[in-house]
Amino acid sequence: MPVKAVLWDLDGTFVDSEPTHNRALLDALAAWSIRPSEALQRKVVGTSMEATHAVLAEAYAGFPDLGRFVDAKLKAYVARVGELRLRRGVADAEGLLEARGVSRAIVSNSDRIIVDANLAAVGKSIPGLITISRNDVRKGKPDPGPYLRAAYLLHLSPPDCVVVEDSPVGAAAGVAAGMKVVAWPEHGSDPLAFPPEAQIADPVDLRATLAALIDATGAV
Repeated sequence: MPVKAVLWDLDGTFVDSEPTHNRALLDALAAWSIRPSEALQRKVVGTSMEATHAVLAEAYAGFPDLGRFVDAKLKAYVARVGELRLRRGVADAEGLLEARGVSRAIVSNSDRIIVDANLAAVGKSIPGLITISRNDVRKGKPDPGPYLRAAYLLHLSPPDCVVVEDSPVGAAAGVAAGMKVVAWPEHGSDPLAFPPEAQIADPVDLRATLAALIDATGAV
C-alpha cells in the first residue's frame, strides 16, 4: 500500500529535545532534593507526564502529587526551549517527503504546551499542520490512540501511514495502531529494545530509509 503520510514523533525524533527534557526533569526534581539515577532517567524517556510521575512516585516516598510535578516540569522545560534544534537528518527527510507529496503530522506524548513550544522554537509552527498532544487523547503511547487520531484527522487508514519514532514506547504505539514503523534510535540506544515489527533506520540517514520505503510501496 502506498505511503500517504509520515507521522513524526516529536521529542527526540523531530526535535532534538530529549537532552532538554532530561535537564528540565533534573531542574524540577532538584527543588525536592532528588537526583535520579541514570537508569531511572532512561526508564522515563518517551513516556507521558503521568507515566513519568508514576515511576518517580514509586521510587521516592512522599513524592509530590501529579499536579505539582507537571507544573514544575513544564516551567523548567519552557525555560529551556531556546536550546532546541531539529534533529540532524529531519530537514533532509522533510525535503524528500515534500517532494514526494507525502503528508505529515506530529504525534507526541508531551502536553500541548510543550508541543507548541517545541515547534515554535524550531520554526515549525505551520498553519494546517496536524499535531497530537497527550492532552488530545484518553491514553498516551504505548496506547495506539494518538497515532489513530492523527490518521483519522488526515482522513487516512492506518496502513497508509508510516510512524517515525526514537523510543520503543512510541514504536509500540505505532505497531499497535497497525501502521508501518520506522525506529530511528539515537546513538547509544539499543535497537533490540524496539518491537520486532519496526524497521530500524540509520541514526544519521533517515532520508535513505524513508526513500527506500516510499520507492518500495509507492507514494500518493
